[in-house]
Amino acid sequence: MAASSDSTEYESLRAALAAWKSSKDRRELWEEVENLESRLVERLGKTIRVHIPASEPYIALTFAKPGKIGAYVHVGYVDHVIELAGSAVPEASPDCWRTQMSSSWGSKTVLPESSSTAVLCPIDKLEVPKNGSCPKCDWSPSQDA
Repeated sequence: MAASSDSTEYESLRAALAAWKSSKDRRELWEEVENLESRLVERLGKTIRVHIPASEPYIALTFAKPGKIGAYVHVGYVDHVIELAGSAVPEASPDCWRTQMSSSWGSKTVLPESSSTAVLCPIDKLEVPKNGSCPKCDWSPSQDA
C-alpha cells in the first residue's frame, strides 16, 4: 500500500476491498467484484494499478489496455469502459457501462435478458458485441447468421 495526499494505492483489488470502508462489512460480495475484474482483465489486459481516492468514493482499477482507469468499483455497482454481458449504459453516465452487484450490496437493477448486446465467442469464450468481433480470433456473431 502506497499513500499520497490524493489517493492510496494497493497491490490488488482484494487489498483495496479490505481497506475500503464501504466494503468492509460486505465481504460476501468481494468475490463478485473480483470475478468482474477477471472478466475485464480478459479483454483489457492485467490490472496495473488499484487505488482509492482520499475521499473514498470508489476503488479505481487501471488496466494495461487502455493504460488508464478502466473501472470504478462503487457500492452496489461497477462502472467500466467496455461492455460486458449483463451490463447497461446508465442514464446518468452515458460514457460507460455499468454492472450492478447483487442486491445485498446496494440496490440491484434487474436487466431484461434482451438488454445485452454481447454474445460469447464459441472459440475463446470472450464476450463480443453483436456487431463486433472477438479480439483474439476475429470471430464475429455475423459469421453464424
